[in-house]
Amino acid sequence: MKRLFVLISLLIFLFSLSLGVFYFKERVLYLDSAYAVFNLINNGFPAIEHGRYSFYLLEIFPWLGLKLGFTIPTVLALFSISHILLAFISFGILLKIKQPKLALLLTVFQVLSYRESYFLALNETSLLISASLLLAGFLVFFENKKHSLLSSMTVFLILISITLFCHPMAILILPFIVFTHWVSLNYKLSLNLKIVSILMVSILALKILLIPDSDYENKLYFQLSSTFDIALHLKLVYSFNFFYGDLRINSYFIMVYFIPTACFIILAIIFFKQKKYVFLITYVSYVFILWTLIIVVFNKGDGNIFMEKNFTPWVIICLYPIVLCEIKYNKFSLILLISVVFYSFFGIFKVSNIYINRYEALDKLLTQNYTKNNKLLINDSLINHEEMQGTWALPYETLLLSKIKKIPKTTIRVYKNEPNINKELNRNDIFLGADFMAVLPATYLLNQNYFELEKTTYLIITNQ
Repeated sequence: MKRLFVLISLLIFLFSLSLGVFYFKERVLYLDSAYAVFNLINNGFPAIEHGRYSFYLLEIFPWLGLKLGFTIPTVLALFSISHILLAFISFGILLKIKQPKLALLLTVFQVLSYRESYFLALNETSLLISASLLLAGFLVFFENKKHSLLSSMTVFLILISITLFCHPMAILILPFIVFTHWVSLNYKLSLNLKIVSILMVSILALKILLIPDSDYENKLYFQLSSTFDIALHLKLVYSFNFFYGDLRINSYFIMVYFIPTACFIILAIIFFKQKKYVFLITYVSYVFILWTLIIVVFNKGDGNIFMEKNFTPWVIICLYPIVLCEIKYNKFSLILLISVVFYSFFGIFKVSNIYINRYEALDKLLTQNYTKNNKLLINDSLINHEEMQGTWALPYETLLLSKIKKIPKTTIRVYKNEPNINKELNRNDIFLGADFMAVLPATYLLNQNYFELEKTTYLIITNQ
C-alpha cells in the first residue's frame, strides 16, 4: 500500500509539471515572474531581489537553458516549472533517506494551498517549504544513521541558508520544525538539534549584519508597529477579509483554507488526547501567531494571487505536526489523499480562465497593434485594466511575448501622455519604457542578442 502512495505522489508531480508547461505563458508573463525572467534573459544571469539569494535556485534551470541555446519559449517554460522541479527533487531525496511521511506532505502541499497563486511562477514560498521539509527529514536521518559530523553540518548549513534567504517567514518555520523534532525525541536535546539551532542563529545574524536592507521588506515589517490599530479594525483589513471573506461559500477560507484548518483542529484534538500539552500549547500558539503576523504584515494586500502565496507558510505549520502521528497506509487514507488532490486541481482549473483571459488580452494588445514597426507606444487608455490585472510589468511581459510570437524587435510602453515624454518621441537613440531610465541608450538597457532594437522612431497608437 505504501508503494501505491508513492506512485500516486509521482503522478501528482508529473501532472503538476505538465500543467506548468501547458500554462507557462499564463504563469510567466505576469508581473513579478515576467520581471524576474526578463532580467535573467536580458542580463544573461539570474537576478535576485530583496537579498533573497535562494532565488538563484529558482532560476538555475532557465539559466542553464539560456546558456545551452534553448529558445526563449523553452526558457520561459523551464522558469514556469522550476519550483515544481525543485520540490520534485526534494521529494526524491526524502524518499531516499526513508522519510515517506515528509515526502507525502510535500506532495500534498504542492497543490493544497494553491488556486490563483498557482499562476505565479516566481514562488519562493514553495522553495522555502521544500527546503524546510528536507531539513526536517535530514534531522531524523542523521539521528538514526551513523554519519560524520562534517557531513551533517554541511547539509544543515546548506538547507538552513536556503530557507533563511528564501522568505522572511523562515524565521518562524525553522524553530517550529526544530521544536517538533525535539518533541519526537521525548524532549532530548540531541547534538543535531544543537548544531541546527546554532547554525540558525548564526546565519540569521549574518544575514541581518551583512545583507543590505530591502525597502520592500522594511515597509512590510513597519506594519508591525500598527498591530494594535489593525487588530481594532479587522473588518477594514484586506488580508483579514481575504482569509475569511465573511465566511461566504465562495470565500477563500472555504475554498482553500478549510482543509488545513480542519487538519489543525484534528491534530490539536489528537495531541490533547495524547496529553502532549506542551506541544499542543506551542502548536496552537504558533498557528495563531503566524496567522496574525501574515494578517498584519500583508494587510495592504497585493491581490489574491499574492495573498495565497503569503499564507502558504501558515498552511505548512498547520500540517507539519502530522509527522508526529502514525500514518496508516490504508484505503481510507488513499481516498482522502486523492480527494484532496482532485479538489485542489479543480480549484486551479476553476480560476485558470482569469489568467488565460489576461494572456489573451496581452496577446491582442501586442499582435493587433503590430505594424512591423520596431517600437510601439500604446496609449494607456487602450488597455483594459480589469483584464490586465496590473500593468507595471507590461514592458517586460510584452517583450517576452514578442519573442514567443516571433515578432522581431518589438516593445510596448504604457503611455500616459506625460508632457516630458512627448518631446522624446522622435529620438532614435533611446528606449522608452516603464521602469527603464529613458536617458540610457537602448543598446545599454536591452541585451541586443535577445531584444535588439533598430534605430527607428516610435509608432504612436491612440484610441482614436
